Amino acid sequence: MSKTLFDHICAIYQNQKISYYDNLTESDKKTYSTYMVNRFVSMSPDFIELANEMNKYGSIIDNRTSYLFYSQIIPTGRYFFKYIKASKEEPADPEIVSLIANHFEISLKEASEYLTIYKFTENGKSDLEELCLMYGIETTKKKRKSNNGKTKTAATRKKH
Repeated sequence: MSKTLFDHICAIYQNQKISYYDNLTESDKKTYSTYMVNRFVSMSPDFIELANEMNKYGSIIDNRTSYLFYSQIIPTGRYFFKYIKASKEEPADPEIVSLIANHFEISLKEASEYLTIYKFTENGKSDLEELCLMYGIETTKKKRKSNNGKTKTAATRKKH
């Protein structure tokens, strides 16, 4: 059976044999990814500087060198790192994106980026709320059920 990325990680942390990478079959070598190994190593605060150094030279260092570097520098042991996944963001409200695009006279794509920046800080959130109120849109978080049963928030146009 072919080795997985987790087998290679285990070899770096526990096995640490210099000949490990040389003894891999061609199909096993294809499963070794310096980029993914760097991601896993960087999840430890103790090894983040090592991963940073490898990232600097990632385009010129081959997989064998990557394995040798990590296996000879990282102390032998069992390590557990919780894999950090990207958070799922709510899709942007198209009405607010359109409002931002019209207000600043920019494209919808740029307006979507502006919205992300607005939502990043408390001051940005209050500025966005003021902008919406200026155009008659309430940003009070109205809870509504979507078709998949999850709760969503939406901006609503004020009725005059």
